[in-house]
Amino acid sequence: MMSSNDTVDVVIIGGGPAGLSTALHLLRDEPSWSERLLILEKAVYPRFKLCGGAITRLGLKVLQELGISLPLSIPHLYIKEVQLKYAQQMVTLQGEPQLVIVARSALDAYLAQQAKARGVQIREGEVVRQITFQPDGVLIHTDRTNYRAQIAVGADGANGITRRWLRCRTSKARLARTLELIHPTSFQDAIFQKGAVLFDFSYLK
Repeated sequence: MMSSNDTVDVVIIGGGPAGLSTALHLLRDEPSWSERLLILEKAVYPRFKLCGGAITRLGLKVLQELGISLPLSIPHLYIKEVQLKYAQQMVTLQGEPQLVIVARSALDAYLAQQAKARGVQIREGEVVRQITFQPDGVLIHTDRTNYRAQIAVGADGANGITRRWLRCRTSKARLARTLELIHPTSFQDAIFQKGAVLFDFSYLK
């Protein structure tokens, strides 16, 4: 168990699919990584994330390569058709599955469970406050303690602490915003009956 100011090879900031996948890939190649890395997650699983929760066929292949069996043992829905719309143009992709829809909160918690079962230490509810770059590595300051690492992996999103501290060394970048609306539908809707999803990229006035 790591304690204050311990040195570890890799600290992964963010316990979502990107951070957990990084840890699981390292473990697949060398099991001893379980004792050489640490994941810091500011929330506690299961946590809400603004995301549609779709896993592509490529994503499913990656999960299988990481030793995670399919179908996933969390609630999910197979999507047979993807419709891409822009103004009056429509492109349709078919084949099963095109996507698998899951709740992001459930997916993140499940992947974290898989990582923990392989020996990965995940510190939930621990917020990174500052990142200090040093000649021999990185010092991670959290609201609980400090960690020294050779490498810090920023997997905490576009508005995360990693990007904000790196921005001090680079020019300021633009940040897009997303709005999520949950809208009830009917099981009788044609798109639901077809097992399809629609991505509409048309402009909104």
